[in-house]
Amino acid sequence: MPGPAVSPGAADLVTGVSRTPSASVNALTSPVDASPEAAVAPLPPGPVASLAPSASVKAPTSPAETSTGAAVPEPPEPPPPAQVATSTLEPAAEPEPVAAAQAVAITAQILPSTLKAAAMLGARAAREFLEEIGPGLPCGGAAAAALVAQLIGMVEGSIVNRDNLDRLRDRTVDLFDLIQDKKEDLLSKKMLRGIIARFSDLLLEIVSYTKQYATRSWFGRMLFAKGDAAHYNALHRQLGDLTADCTVAIVLDVHTGVIDVHTGVNKIQETQQAYVDHKATLNRMIADAGGVKALMANEQEFHRILQMKQTCSTFQADQDLEGAHQLIEQPALRVFWRKLFRHEYSIRWEAFWEVFPAQLHKIADVPRHEVQEILDILGNDEARREVFKANVEKSDPGSVSATELQRSFPSEVPLVDRVKELAAVAGGAQAAAPRRCDIPPLDPVYCGRAGVAAELASSLASGLCGQQPATALCIVASAGYGKSSIAHDIAWRLWESQAAAGVVLVDTRKVYTKREVDSAFCTALQLDQDASDSRPKILARLRAMVSDAANGGPHGPAAGAVLLVVVDNAEDPIAGPGCAHLMGLLDQVQAGVPGARLLITSREAVPGGDTGSLTIHHHTLPELQQEDAAQVVRRYVDDELVSADEVAEVARICGGIPLVLRLVADALKSGRVVMEGLRNAMAAHEDDMDLKVLNVLLTALPKGQQMALAQLSVFPTIFSEKGAAAAMLCDAPKAKALLAVLLKHGLVRYSSSEGVYSLHPRVQQAASASAENLQATREECALHCIENLSFWTLLYSSGGKSSAYALQQGWQHQADIAMLLSLLGQAEVPVRVAEKLTIAATPAAFGRFLYPLGMMGSPEMVAAWRNISKFYE
Repeated sequence: MPGPAVSPGAADLVTGVSRTPSASVNALTSPVDASPEAAVAPLPPGPVASLAPSASVKAPTSPAETSTGAAVPEPPEPPPPAQVATSTLEPAAEPEPVAAAQAVAITAQILPSTLKAAAMLGARAAREFLEEIGPGLPCGGAAAAALVAQLIGMVEGSIVNRDNLDRLRDRTVDLFDLIQDKKEDLLSKKMLRGIIARFSDLLLEIVSYTKQYATRSWFGRMLFAKGDAAHYNALHRQLGDLTADCTVAIVLDVHTGVIDVHTGVNKIQETQQAYVDHKATLNRMIADAGGVKALMANEQEFHRILQMKQTCSTFQADQDLEGAHQLIEQPALRVFWRKLFRHEYSIRWEAFWEVFPAQLHKIADVPRHEVQEILDILGNDEARREVFKANVEKSDPGSVSATELQRSFPSEVPLVDRVKELAAVAGGAQAAAPRRCDIPPLDPVYCGRAGVAAELASSLASGLCGQQPATALCIVASAGYGKSSIAHDIAWRLWESQAAAGVVLVDTRKVYTKREVDSAFCTALQLDQDASDSRPKILARLRAMVSDAANGGPHGPAAGAVLLVVVDNAEDPIAGPGCAHLMGLLDQVQAGVPGARLLITSREAVPGGDTGSLTIHHHTLPELQQEDAAQVVRRYVDDELVSADEVAEVARICGGIPLVLRLVADALKSGRVVMEGLRNAMAAHEDDMDLKVLNVLLTALPKGQQMALAQLSVFPTIFSEKGAAAAMLCDAPKAKALLAVLLKHGLVRYSSSEGVYSLHPRVQQAASASAENLQATREECALHCIENLSFWTLLYSSGGKSSAYALQQGWQHQADIAMLLSLLGQAEVPVRVAEKLTIAATPAAFGRFLYPLGMMGSPEMVAAWRNISKFYE
């Protein structure tokens, strides 16, 4: 039955469908071109028509055409798209084989000369065009071409906001064609590398913006997004600025040309169609239905308005803040967990297999063909199920938790694709006995320490360093020398050779007190922390891990394998009041856990333990030698960009410090700095050369990236994507894109095992020094911390494994909670922060959660309560 009629004006406002005939981007594209995550049912007429994607392509009025004077040849009129059913909620039917064959034949006969011409034939033709020319683009152009292909596919598969996304895609395509057409001129002027680097960074942000409208979570995004129009317009401005800068390089009359180019680009930006605000129309539709709460309470009305069951169930799961499902990012799995296990943090695998994947369609509205694909993978194949289980399960054998699903299923990866990855059995082999390795993947550009790492790994495995016992090794060096990287290298060598039965990573950054030391170890070992002393529990868990690994069966580690415990960033507890407690714990591990090996990183030597019996072999890590330093630089740049003499100069300027070498080499590769500029900037500096170089590099970053780093430096240790969005004062897609850019340039670090980001301490120091007024950022971070506290308090009150998880999060984020208490303890408390706290939970609920964390009664807590108690009255 068709839905109630919607006025043509309202429908046109949201869809952006042109009433004049225009070429269709979709005409020759089969459903395979659309994003798999966007494979939702076609939208029937009625209210849902106002959310349907547009199929229009704007007339070519691009900066590329303006600057080159060349018109893009029009392709032949494509055949009309195949008719699709509009009365069901199933995905559109596959086109007839004959029609698909005709489309391929037509595409093969037409050899487009530009990406715009290819894109007008469909996403498949555009992708083939990019695959053809991408490898031939120098200076990182191939990676940029891959991102453009990804963008075109996402726009093709978008569910809503298509008119805005079409214009963003077209503008991007215009710029790509301009760079492709003028690459030789740009290359001769040594500008191509910088242009492509900026284009690639911008593409990451555009892809992130587009992705949110190609998944089933679009409704909540559109309804609650702040600054979507500003973000969209900023992306257009950046495309225009880059187009102008690219064109300037090929204008002969520099003075007159620059003015003409910028004037032309400005005119294009002024005349382009304005951002279409779909949110306003959506809000009117919801208001007519009685508001969001009324709509959520009436699923039938919700479905009548949106005509998409996936969207309804996803939005309801997003807005239900009181269940463990909130930890899961993958939309379908979040709905699945909410409807079946809302109040459970973890369940037994037997219960999981009873409903997964068979009930995915009924429970989570996953399309039937996707459910069948997953059934074909996991249904009756015990080997694949065991591999899937081994890849997902990280703790608590026999159970699967919401956190494990969160870390195993990223939100942007289609469900079927991720299941295939997790269930892949290499060579048909049976799953090996599960072993535990907490170490993140080795950095692909890490180099220069291989010989030392191999020698130290051999020493730990044998328990000897020369004639001296070496069951405990401490790598000592200043910040930026690569202590953590070489520790990861050593751990992976032991793990991959099966000389290690397991690897436990304990991060002690910003850990100072006895309670914080216990917290760091308990968090790493998934243990509940005792109020007084957790060392007996820690030792018992380590002994059990050694025993379990020794009995792991034929697929387990080699006989005599060790358990490696990596204690990273130990300089903080060594310098704090918890030093004696840490030394005593390490002493007990060395003496009381046979088969354990300790690998410690610190900026200073480790002192003796309580009894003085702790024996640690110290290895001081020097700066990289000239040849090794050159190897680091060459990972980024070739001889054409930086000569051998200049590589030696870079090594000298960077002092052989790996962190600084990498960041400088990346900046040279991307064109943000040149040798002459680096040389001049460093001429007057002698002391703290590494920090001075970092300051030069940060100054060379675009303003947005500089500000983002300064804002992220507010976090004491780790932060999530949501935390980054709070610090950057922007929405999640923009924050995620900036994180991707900063990660690509080595300025932030990411832990895939924990799903969190961090700044290197030296980068954090340099970024925080450049920051000015970050009060708004600190307040937003405080609000983010309160939201986390509210959720953890709720989970803690649920008891059982939910309570244990909440405490682990509290211990892991103690530094953030301390920062919040410090803000609340100030003479003038930000009113919105205090009011948010009073809404989040009662003082009693907060107290029950904070007490086992050891924060109740602390001076910071007393000062904070004195200030905020009046807000509770």
